[in-house]
Amino acid sequence: MFIDIKELVKSDDIILAKNLLYNIYIDEFNWNFPNPNPSGLKIEKNENINIIVDKFDEISNWIGVFIEKKIAACCKFCQRLNGKFELELYQNIPDFILKDPNAVEINKLVIKKEFRGKFLLLNIAKFLYTNFMNSYSTIFTTAVFPMPGLLYTQNLGFKKTDLDPFKYIKEQKDYVNLLFIPGDKNYKCNHLKKLIKI
Repeated sequence: MFIDIKELVKSDDIILAKNLLYNIYIDEFNWNFPNPNPSGLKIEKNENINIIVDKFDEISNWIGVFIEKKIAACCKFCQRLNGKFELELYQNIPDFILKDPNAVEINKLVIKKEFRGKFLLLNIAKFLYTNFMNSYSTIFTTAVFPMPGLLYTQNLGFKKTDLDPFKYIKEQKDYVNLLFIPGDKNYKCNHLKKLIKI
């Protein structure tokens, strides 16, 4: 099985990622976000392909995973837009993130059903640690527990914050926890070594 993990720079590849978001969030999970919403999330058509877009797209770096040349997973690295992370539009976040000028938010991680599990997630994590972790200090995301949250904390190097579990919107089915990877370079380097051994 040939796996190609890369930063998406071509507009066609980014459209594929946005379509994958639609297929998983809307078609599979029946996600129903309010409209309007703080993120500016909306469904659009691009040449008859349904995609999910939001106002943070303009300051995001997209990562895509292709298996046998077909997109299988994606995620975004989001910086601040107008001084705020996307999560801040829904939830207060800890001061150590707010005060870190080089913090970054990872979100919109989706994986096709047939590829979900530890193997592909570990490969994504190795790619991110190798190519992006030194560009940022604190890296944070949210996850549902027990899964996939336990994979994040037990295998990918994330730690739980002291923040209580929360929902982005009250209609959301599951609570999420706020997780982070410390900005310490030695921590990241040591964890990459662990990932390479798995």
